Formats: sequence, structure tokens, C-alpha cells
Amino acid sequence: MGATLPTGGLQGGRQTLSESGPRYATIVPDISGIDKEFAYLVPPTMGDVAPGDRVRIVLNGRRVAGWVVAVSDHAPSGIDPSRIVALSAHSGRSVSPDVVDLTSWIASHWFGGRRAVLVSASAPRVGIAVVHPRRGRFAPTGSDDADARTSIAEAMTSAARDGGGMLRVPPLVSVLPGVLALAADAPVLVVCPTLRMAALGAAWLRRRGAQVAVMPDDWDAARAGVDVVIGARSSVLAPCTQMGAIVVIDAHDESLKEERNPAWDALSVALERGHRSAIPVIATSPVPPAVTGVARPVGALPSWPRIVIEDLSLLPAAGSLLGSGLLEAVRRPGAGTLCVLNTKGGARLVSCRSCRSVQRCGKCRSALVLADGDLSCPRCAEQHGAVCVVCGGVALRILKSGTGGLLADIAKSTGIRGVEVTAESVADSLVGGVFVGTESILNRVGHADTVVFCDIDRDLGVPRVTAVREVLAMVAKAARIVGAAGTVVVQTHDPDHPVMRALAAADVDAAVADLLAADLESRRTLGLPPFARVLRITGATGVEVGCVQVPDGADVAHVAGVIEVRAPDDETARLIADEVARRSATAVSVRADPSRF
Repeated sequence: MGATLPTGGLQGGRQTLSESGPRYATIVPDISGIDKEFAYLVPPTMGDVAPGDRVRIVLNGRRVAGWVVAVSDHAPSGIDPSRIVALSAHSGRSVSPDVVDLTSWIASHWFGGRRAVLVSASAPRVGIAVVHPRRGRFAPTGSDDADARTSIAEAMTSAARDGGGMLRVPPLVSVLPGVLALAADAPVLVVCPTLRMAALGAAWLRRRGAQVAVMPDDWDAARAGVDVVIGARSSVLAPCTQMGAIVVIDAHDESLKEERNPAWDALSVALERGHRSAIPVIATSPVPPAVTGVARPVGALPSWPRIVIEDLSLLPAAGSLLGSGLLEAVRRPGAGTLCVLNTKGGARLVSCRSCRSVQRCGKCRSALVLADGDLSCPRCAEQHGAVCVVCGGVALRILKSGTGGLLADIAKSTGIRGVEVTAESVADSLVGGVFVGTESILNRVGHADTVVFCDIDRDLGVPRVTAVREVLAMVAKAARIVGAAGTVVVQTHDPDHPVMRALAAADVDAAVADLLAADLESRRTLGLPPFARVLRITGATGVEVGCVQVPDGADVAHVAGVIEVRAPDDETARLIADEVARRSATAVSVRADPSRF
């Protein structure tokens, strides 16, 4: 087997090597559970081996695949060159050479193994495919929405000239004209939240004459050279020959966060890749993520569709979710209506029987829960006794409803039978009619005339700092589904909530921007991301949190079997994670920078 490398290994990147002397390759085996690098001798017959290539090696008596992450003409220090065995076979290019070193940074920054990152960066097929560079001739974008397309194109090219940045783009505005404008100067790498969005974007660009490679299927074409390389999350690691810019669309979308460990996010990786390559990174979003700070607007563009805020406390039947906007949409002949009702996580709301107001914490506005007869806040632990926080009444009730109950209520009131959308539902059948589901329904349906958030308080009231941004992201996604001619109905017991006021404003885009700016300042004051790092450590056994050395400015807590860490910087977070790992009797898993906290 190959020799295990000491910490540091060989230096990556293409180097000028001696043609006469031996060459050594650093290999990451493609074996789950082995998070080490090994040194192997490069046979003279494999002289073209380079970082990013796929090879086969003998490890523990077995022939396994692996990636070359570095090549050198010097044997690793501390290892006898005579003990280093040769590579077994050279399969071909698998990872773009310019992201090989980046995979090491990703694994380190998100506390995971490098192998998983290399898997995400790898070509779907390994071999030699002869593909020639292709460049297109761009056609005009058309006269419809010409002002909006010109504005977004000018904004994105201006941002590229300024070195990149975050653009606040309303949900009804497409950024593809901006991508086309950037591609006129140099190839562009575009990262989308979903493959469906990438496929639709590729089709739009091709109709206008651009040569497009859709990842991962067109990996060879992307390496050869095209105008635009586009794909979902992992495309941020795709090859893009002579790349001139990186564009991240809907930078707020949680789909850009890797689900496996290391749980990297595409926006942060894009920013690091752009920094290393000295190219601009332009991120766009109707709800810019906190990590990007304050975003710049994109001129006076069509903003959001019609948004109706409906006060559930005014309905005659207590606890009913059948508002006038919902019933009107359901009864409209031939129209498609999506009803969104989240019940995950045991969501529940407490209301007063007298004034019918939802019980919310006076400090953090989180929905209160009723436990042992008293109201308490699950976010800040504030206790409120057993009386209504608005009128002082003592008669409280727990509001509960699920998607099944909502379907039954709709059928009883209108005679129209809707369909509950689940993971097993066929996407092709979700056209027209009434559909009820959790927020995942927004990812299953491409178009509807009306989207109704049946009880948004369940989402606003969850004990998470990110609740406000989560709700705004859902409404933005609904806005895309209904388009300029559609309607988004938001039902709430608290129409005076800051989010409701922002969505009801005459200029929704500006109001949302102000709300996000206030959220950012609140995070700065409380020392929360992006001004700190949050870790969730699982699998730790025998670790007493009180015994962990916690540097100044950091916090460590044990919550439901998970060790939660908040650290002011990366170095402090790493010190705490390393100490927990040393104290644990078993291997730990660290999930850094969760999307929701």
C-alpha cells in the first residue's frame, strides 16, 4: 500500500517537475471512512498524471480508486522512498485542476472529510472525450420587458467591473439577461438552487445563441470551453475554461447548502473560488442572505406580485383557516391554487379565547408555548405566566390544524375536493385545481394562479433567529410561482408583525430591504452569524459541557443530545470542536453554519 503522508502532504497545483527523476503523487482514496492522504510513486508510463486526475491504487491489498490532489518530484519528508509503491492505473481527468486545492479548504472550513467534497467536484464519467471549444453569437433579448432586462444587465456588468457583489433582485425579475451580458465578455459559471432552474435557464440562453454546458452531464464541454456553464449546487466546483465571472442565483436558497458533511454552501465556496482566481462573484436574491451584508438594489424594476394580508382573528369561526382570499381562489373556475400549511416539528400556537390574539413573547416576538399551565418562550426562555399577554385573560386555547384537516374543511365549505401533495405525488399531475401541502409544495409546482399561506404564524413563531428570513424566502418563491398576474395570500393572526407590514407595503422590495437590514444589525448586536460561527456537534459521548474550556466570547450548550457552539471567529470554533473531539469516547460529527438556527 502507499505511504501515509504526514500532516500537510505535498503541495498541490501544476508544477515544473524533473522529467528524469521520480515523481510522487498525493492520493485521496475514494473509500468512505478513510480520511487520509497517501503518497504513491508515479510510473514513467504515467508521466501526464496531474492534480484532479482519477487513478487506481493498491490500498490494504485492494485495488481502489482515488484522486490525485498533488504531484511533486520530491518524496514526502519522513518517508523512505523505497517504501512508496506505484500507482496501478491512470483513469483520466475527474476534477477541475483549479478547484483541487479549494476542496481542501472546504473540508477544513466545514469540519469534514475531503473525499466527500471531491465526489461533488468529480465528473460523472472518467475518460478521454474529445470536445472542442464552442462560442455562440448572442441574439437580442427581445422587446418584452426590455427596460427590466436592460436594468439587470447593466447592474450585473457594473457589479462585475466593481469586483462583484450582492444584488437585491425582485422575484419577478430574471437575472438571465445579466448572465448573457457577462458571457459576451468571458465565459460565466452560473450556480442555481435546483437542476430544474438550471435546465430552464440553459434553454433560455440557448434560444439567444449562447453555447451552454449544463452540469453535470456536460462536464467535458464545460472543460473544453463554452459561453455559460450552469448547474445546481455542486456546479460551483465545475470546470469553466477562461472563466470571467461566477453568478449565484437565489443566494438565499437553502438548496445551495450541502446536506452531507462537510455541509458547505455554494455561495461561500463561490466567493472563495472567485477570490483565489481573482474573478468577480455576483450573487442575486430577492431576500439576500445575511452573510453578504447589505445588498444593492437593481434600479426601478417590477417588484412583487399582488400580496394580500388576511387577519385570521376577524374570521367568525374561531380557529378557522378558511379566509376570504383562500375561498375565493378555490372557487375560481379553472384556476390553480396552492395552500401551504406547515405542521413540521410539532408546531402549535396558543391564542386567547377572549381577544383571540396569538400569544407572543414581548422580548423576541416568538410564539409562546403552553407547558405545565404556563406560557413560556422557547427562544429566550422568558416566562409569562398563565394569562393572555394582551388582555390578561385566563382562558387560553391551543390552535392546531394539519393539511388533512384543511382539505376536509375546504371540501365541507366549498364542495371542492383538493389534493394533498406528498413526496409520492407525481409532479405532472400538479396542474390546475386545489393542492395542499407543506412548504415543500413550492418546489413541486411550477405555476399556480394563487398561493395561500394558510397560517404563516407557525413559521414566524418558531424559536429560530432565521425565522423572518425563512418566511420571506417562502413568499418570494410563491411570488415566482404566481407571476405578475397572480396573487399571494398570507393569513395571520398578527397583521402588525414587522414581516406582515413589509409584505403589505406599497414598495415591498424597499420594505423587505429595511427589514433585512434591521435583522442584520440585531445579529451584530447579539453576536450571531455572520458575525460568529455556529457549530452543532453530534455523536459526542462522555463529554461534560462544563468541563470544556470556552474562550471569551464563545458559548457552549448541550441541547437534546447536541452540543451547540457559538464562537466569535473560526479559530475559536476550531479550538472548541477539537477539544470536544478529544474528550469524546466516540467519533463526533460537526455541522458548521446551519441554514436554520
